[in-house]
Amino acid sequence: MNSEIKQNYGSLKMTSTPTLAALPPLSQSPYSNPPFASSDEYDKYLNSISPPRELVCPITQEVLYDPVVAEDGYTYERKSLLRWFSMGRTRSPVTNSIMTGRNVFPNLAVQGIARAHRERLGTELLHRCHHICDTGGCEDNGSRIAALLDSGADITLRHPESGDTALLMLIRAREIDLCKLMLQNELHHTESVLVTLQNSVGETCVGLAEDIFRNESGRQKKEWEDLLILLKKKMEMEERNVEEREGQRRRNNEEHRERQRTLAETERANGPNAMFGVNHRGLGQMQDHGWGYFPSLAALQFQGAIPPPSASIAEYEEKAKKHLNRILYTVGIIALIIFLFT
Repeated sequence: MNSEIKQNYGSLKMTSTPTLAALPPLSQSPYSNPPFASSDEYDKYLNSISPPRELVCPITQEVLYDPVVAEDGYTYERKSLLRWFSMGRTRSPVTNSIMTGRNVFPNLAVQGIARAHRERLGTELLHRCHHICDTGGCEDNGSRIAALLDSGADITLRHPESGDTALLMLIRAREIDLCKLMLQNELHHTESVLVTLQNSVGETCVGLAEDIFRNESGRQKKEWEDLLILLKKKMEMEERNVEEREGQRRRNNEEHRERQRTLAETERANGPNAMFGVNHRGLGQMQDHGWGYFPSLAALQFQGAIPPPSASIAEYEEKAKKHLNRILYTVGIIALIIFLFT
């Protein structure tokens, strides 16, 4: 991808020693995109955002989305490993040892770490695109944006106030090349939902691009037309995938209900099953730290398996908490003043 970045955006603007005029002002945003001073600085930035080796699929060499553990003990992307098996291959992609089975098991621990990595880079990507939208330019020719995308940044995160995604901000900033790069990066991620997302005022990527397209002319109009083709292709893909997921969810629910009915009928026919601690009324064994046959409410409320919110939602919640605390503090002061003077 490093070579692709240089091909797409040209050679990086580098100087042997940055002059005083080239140094950013103290008030400059930490998410600005100044040109890299040297190739070492560029490599240092790449190393700071590169995913750990444990989060990269050995087959696709990309950050894991749906990691599973195979018989060889290594973690792979589910679709890539199943495609590996469907091609008739029986050896491990890593060790080349023969695998006697094709069973795979979800690796939830790695999935959580990979999600946190994508959200961390996605938050940086969102801030950098917001800066590009505000300033109307990208001084490093998109090198940082391309590197973040290549390292697995989550581009579906939205701004906590405006609800804009990174792609929507780039469209508003009229950065057509970066928009195309982002779309091409996401075309093979069929599970992601990006183009059909709406911001807080109901805008979508396709709607905003069509508004700009109608007001353009000449060469720019042709470039926006090409971008609209990519956007609509991604939108059709997302709508089709949503329908497929809904259908698969319904089928899974039907299969689950059917299994439960079959198990209930088998239990009624066979009587109590002492091995599983089930009596004739279908109740489980008495819990040591619960009331009756169920765990305590405290155990359900404070269990550690509840996943944290995404980075954008967490940022929004933090701002809402601060706002609520200010309101409560103001109301308390007013109530105290009224109490003292009455």
